[in-house]
Amino acid sequence: MRVIVSDASRKMVYHRSGCIYASRIKDTHRMTLKLNDAARHGYHECSCCSGTKGAVRVSKKVLDQAGPDIAFEYLYDKRSDTLFIRTEFGFWKIYHRTGYGFLLYHCSRYERAKTFESLMHDIFHRQSDVLADESLLKLIHYIVEHDRAKRIILEDYKKLPQRTKKQKKYYKKAEQKARRLQIKRVDMLLDCLKKGIPVQQLA
Repeated sequence: MRVIVSDASRKMVYHRSGCIYASRIKDTHRMTLKLNDAARHGYHECSCCSGTKGAVRVSKKVLDQAGPDIAFEYLYDKRSDTLFIRTEFGFWKIYHRTGYGFLLYHCSRYERAKTFESLMHDIFHRQSDVLADESLLKLIHYIVEHDRAKRIILEDYKKLPQRTKKQKKYYKKAEQKARRLQIKRVDMLLDCLKKGIPVQQLA
């Protein structure tokens, strides 16, 4: 992740893109650095855009417009310094851990009928295929793409993209799941036929 600094400031502060204080830096003094480089040169994070609260503040526009084609609802909880996101297919929480970055967790048993507040207190598990990242926007993008993929699978998993290594992995998982469901349906059909249940009743 790249951050913004001023080479004329004695405060040695770095800002995330979108921070109100970063926008006040004159172009002649504005520099962008990799986060690790900024820290190595003695810059420290801006109190306005740091942590989960700060990242939500500077990413509000993105959050408000995230995935216009999917259900997307979010809430920042000040007490736990955690961002909660609800979509059609999942409930997520994101928080920032110093030295690691933003961590993404997924509700283990998502029930659509539950209220947003009750889901906040459910059991979560770490999303194993998502590494900790200093960019909140990357995790939001992951959640949006996750829901789009889930919707495609409901229609026809064969329509899933297979351009990247990760996409091919998800396609393979969806294919295996579809095969298991097909075998399960065939087994149920055979079992019902053995019991003498008319085929018309199985439709």
